Amino acid sequence: MNHELLQKLAKAQTDEERSWIVTESLLSTLLPDLATAAYAAAVPHWFNAEILAALRPELQTQSSQLYTELQALPFVEEFPGRGHNVHDLTRRLMLKHLRQERRDEFITLSQRAVEYFGSTNPEPETQIEWLYHLVVVDSEWKGSELWDLAQNWDNNFRVAELESLITTLLEQVAAAQVATSAKAEVYYWAGKAKFRVYRATEALELYEAALAFYRDIGDRLGEANTLVEIGDVLQFLDRRSEALERYEAALAFYRDIGARLGEANTLKAIGDVLQFLKRSSEALERYEAALAFYRDIGARLGEANTLRAIGDVLQFLDRRTEALERYEAALAFYRDIGARLGEANTLQAIGILQENLTLGLEYCQAALELYTQIGTKYSQSRNLIYFTSEVLLKLGRQKEAVDALNRAIELAREIPYQILVEDATAKLEEIQENHEFH
Repeated sequence: MNHELLQKLAKAQTDEERSWIVTESLLSTLLPDLATAAYAAAVPHWFNAEILAALRPELQTQSSQLYTELQALPFVEEFPGRGHNVHDLTRRLMLKHLRQERRDEFITLSQRAVEYFGSTNPEPETQIEWLYHLVVVDSEWKGSELWDLAQNWDNNFRVAELESLITTLLEQVAAAQVATSAKAEVYYWAGKAKFRVYRATEALELYEAALAFYRDIGDRLGEANTLVEIGDVLQFLDRRSEALERYEAALAFYRDIGARLGEANTLKAIGDVLQFLKRSSEALERYEAALAFYRDIGARLGEANTLRAIGDVLQFLDRRTEALERYEAALAFYRDIGARLGEANTLQAIGILQENLTLGLEYCQAALELYTQIGTKYSQSRNLIYFTSEVLLKLGRQKEAVDALNRAIELAREIPYQILVEDATAKLEEIQENHEFH
């Protein structure tokens, strides 16, 4: 180690500074083309000869040889199934240097990465990498690419992909490489990802961060959408009055900007809270208003959801025949548009209304099978506690009811969601006190 390097290390104030001094010293010993390739290799999360050629087209004829030489460097490691990568610490240091000292080069490399990953296979990892670079170079970020991909994965319960996408994009946010509009979108979807797995407190924090960013840039639609999401989380946390406040604020925004679908969705959400608070007449009013909007704009999923919600109110009011009519109408919509979660929820509701308990159990078990296929543990656990076990007990099949409740507890602990664990445990204790089973 030469004297100049030792002096630099002695003057360094942090471990990061010392690590960069050593890394920069090593990079300075490389031949120019290899050093150029090394910096390019640090921009994506993984690289191979083809990626190197795309990022450094001037070195295209040498890309295979340079790829081989890069593999021999101490800071390069194998990336299973995709090639190799610069290991995390060194990559962070090299990226920081590029962003701060060679900004034009960094943007050029990022733009080439957008072009490469956007034109290759549509695997989730490739789509995530494409957005990771796009969020940096798109100076007029509108968020449609992120929104479309995240919405698709969220709708299809592809939680792992959605979480991976958000984790990756948050790297660029942490490095201060994205516009405020992009930050808002990333935090919004980060909240969605957390709430999808029932991590409500974390979701709430992320939504509040998104809300602040939307307000900073004056994005009223983004603000309204986020207020609705916050309302959903607060409702989940049994903070109903606060949820209503957020929904009412969102509703005012939607009406002001003429966002009719948003207005319909929020009227439906307000109806949900009012029904939980047993203010059934008010809930029906909101639902009927939402239903009119959905029908007017042709939003069939919204129409189906609201028909089911109206059925829930009618069931609560013991207007069973009318409730069944709404449920059957909703079920037809769900099946027609392939909304399996809505179909399962409606089958479950219909099952509870059946006077024939055996038929009711069939409906509840059909719903449970759909929940299992979809992969929603919350809905599986809830079905077993409040629906399937109830019908089994009425049929005198206590042992099966106990098995269902024990399975519900397992699922609730995996989420985790303590309220479901407590409710199932209480029902087991009640069974043990009042029934003998074999």
